[in-house]
Amino acid sequence: MKRVLVVDNSGAEIQQLERIIKETGGFVCIGKAKDGYEAVRMNYLEDPEVIFIDVNMPGMDGLTALRTLKSLDRDVIIIAVSSRETLGTVLEAAGKLGVQRTISKPYSSEDVLQLLQEL
Repeated sequence: MKRVLVVDNSGAEIQQLERIIKETGGFVCIGKAKDGYEAVRMNYLEDPEVIFIDVNMPGMDGLTALRTLKSLDRDVIIIAVSSRETLGTVLEAAGKLGVQRTISKPYSSEDVLQLLQEL
């Protein structure tokens, strides 16, 4: 099973992604983080294979965290999560940072499951 870290400053979003990940059967949520600093720490402690990360967070924002995470582990698969309003900007910046996939909020269980199955 692939190990997944979920990063979002919204507890409700974290719970939703955890539930969807659990439903897949091929993935397990091994950690949660509420900001970029915690994401970097959890990456070091848990060594996830996949990271879902919201790009709009207080403190260390998602794009800064993405840059740091990719510099620490070039093999980690990062899925950038963004609102529809900022998706275009995120796609451009995230692509330059080595993000493999993006998904916009609000997303459905089917959207996330399809994304995970493509990995």
